[in-house]
Amino acid sequence: MVSTPGEFCYTLPPLRFGLFDLGGVLYHANYFGLYEDAREELLRREGYSYESIAAGKAHLAIVETTQRFLRPIRYGDEVRLRIRSADIGRSSFTLKYRIETSAYPDTVHEASTRFVFVQETAGQLKTSRLPPKLVAIIEKFS
Repeated sequence: MVSTPGEFCYTLPPLRFGLFDLGGVLYHANYFGLYEDAREELLRREGYSYESIAAGKAHLAIVETTQRFLRPIRYGDEVRLRIRSADIGRSSFTLKYRIETSAYPDTVHEASTRFVFVQETAGQLKTSRLPPKLVAIIEKFS
């Protein structure tokens, strides 16, 4: 898969059968796992990890999501995700996803997730400024 400037591309490992409904179509709730796999891979390739975020008692909380199901993802399809970032703020950012498969030449799914960076303080999660290293990574894909 060829990346375009400002875009992260990731081909997922083969999806396991248990993620699909009885018709062999990826169950709608399982798309979130695909986004998470791609986000973790993006951060890992950039030398950052969710573990490092969690070690600081912090979290990327999803506060908004959108999805458009354009064509089905079927069992056995090769699945590729493209990610771009948008709307980077002091404590939040949006990731936009496009999914392609080996079965169709065009995008089969579009989605976005809006994140807020939160830090645990005295047992409470409070909005906090995005770490500079995370901002630098996110900005590479905007």
